[in-house]
Amino acid sequence: MSDSVRERDAGRERWNPLRGFVPLFRRELKGQMRGRRASVTFTVYLALMVVVLTGVLLVADSAGSKGDPTVGQVLFIAMAFTQTALILLLGPVFAAGAIAGERERQTFETLVSTRMTSGGIVLGKVAGAVGFLVVLTASSLPLMALAYVFGGVGPSTIFAVYGWDLLLMIWVVSLAVAASSLVGRTLWAAVITYVLVFLAVFMTGFLEVVQMSLRAAAQDGAAQDGAASLIFLYANPFSGLWELAIPGVREEIGLEVALKSFALSGGAWHAAVSAAALGLAVWAVSPLRRRWGRQNG
Repeated sequence: MSDSVRERDAGRERWNPLRGFVPLFRRELKGQMRGRRASVTFTVYLALMVVVLTGVLLVADSAGSKGDPTVGQVLFIAMAFTQTALILLLGPVFAAGAIAGERERQTFETLVSTRMTSGGIVLGKVAGAVGFLVVLTASSLPLMALAYVFGGVGPSTIFAVYGWDLLLMIWVVSLAVAASSLVGRTLWAAVITYVLVFLAVFMTGFLEVVQMSLRAAAQDGAAQDGAASLIFLYANPFSGLWELAIPGVREEIGLEVALKSFALSGGAWHAAVSAAALGLAVWAVSPLRRRWGRQNG
């Protein structure tokens, strides 16, 4: 009876797709928090947030609107967009070397020869980078809370923006880890990730302007379908932030009430891309892919 139980437990352990996730996550998070790079990152990040905070307050004071509730809204929007931009910039820095760095240090074969599964390795690397970004952004929460003190911003809006930023952390780190697992150099993985982020941020807006211009010319001034004309913006990382940071903004600028939410639709899009990137990374790290590469190399 005891032998059958041990065999059953061994079979469960053998088929655990996330074996090794917890110890690797702890190792990665400790590694991210150690060293001079972490302290420099925290210092620069908070310094930039303080610069934005001080700049908005100085402008409000010079305009004589320091007690206006809109100051809190402007302050929160400026800091929220700055924080999101920093997440997209720093994400590849701490995730591009997840797998490629192991290959450069010639420790990749040792890592994959352990009892950890490919899923445990990839998710452990992703969780370590995301965990560091979570701690980094949490350090700015007292600064963001100043917007609540000035008025015009509620706690639900603040936490909604932080939830959106968490989704973007997972998105950009997943892209970086997928690129890192496919190429052999950390630099190239970072370059590929930054190109993808650039396309998501800037090219979606450019394509939106192009297709809206073409639709306007084709319809010759006729009423346009707002939901159809904003299709590219759903893939933009800042669209959901724009809607969450400024509640009711879609109705204020005249967009249709029936228009699908940027936060919901964009969130589903970024979650799907993250899942696809993680699946690609797991395949790239798996023994099946390495065996396929040796057979076709």
